[in-house]
Amino acid sequence: MRVLLNRLPPESALKTVLRDSLTDEERARAETDASLAAGEGVWSSTDLMLASVIDALNWVEYGVWASQGGKPRKPRPFQRPGVERDKPKPRSFATGKAAGTVTPLPAAVYDHMLRNRGEP
Repeated sequence: MRVLLNRLPPESALKTVLRDSLTDEERARAETDASLAAGEGVWSSTDLMLASVIDALNWVEYGVWASQGGKPRKPRPFQRPGVERDKPKPRSFATGKAAGTVTPLPAAVYDHMLRNRGEP
């Protein structure tokens, strides 16, 4: 029976169901197991190729925006199984800068605050 299953294509319905039914422990083992054949891991080869295409298109979009004078954010790689995504640094809504950075207020704002003391 195992011989028949091994001959199925990686994207077959049966192998897809088997991949989708993995428990968390099996998924963790499959992500680090280099001995698995194509289609037996968490993602099939088609899924991995599609993620590569998505990454390439994101970089093309970035290049187009940058070449037209825009300031796009660098694209982040599409999330793949077993790869921790970098968490973005929290940003301040007021300044748009990374949280924790202090931007001094202009002197005119301080003068206004001192003159009005609590009045808008």
